[in-house]
Amino acid sequence: MVKIKQEQKLIIAYTYHYRIKGMVFTPPGSRLSDFISAIRQKKFIPVTEAVVTDIFGNEICKTKFLELNKDEIVFLLPESELEKSTKR
Repeated sequence: MVKIKQEQKLIIAYTYHYRIKGMVFTPPGSRLSDFISAIRQKKFIPVTEAVVTDIFGNEICKTKFLELNKDEIVFLLPESELEKSTKR
């Protein structure tokens, strides 16, 4: 079995109804946009250590793993790009 090196990135994804914060695994040094482009044939993005809240910030659930439907994403960003005053 070949082990592929990957790095974890903490992301925040917004849908029309939810905010999902969790980890995605990307090739080392890649940008989030490169990762999304690379999985264009796939409908879902695997997310680990996910926290799902509603649009008002009320926690819906926490889970070790979820599959995020790419068609439902309004926007997606690396958590590291948020301004300090907006981090939750």
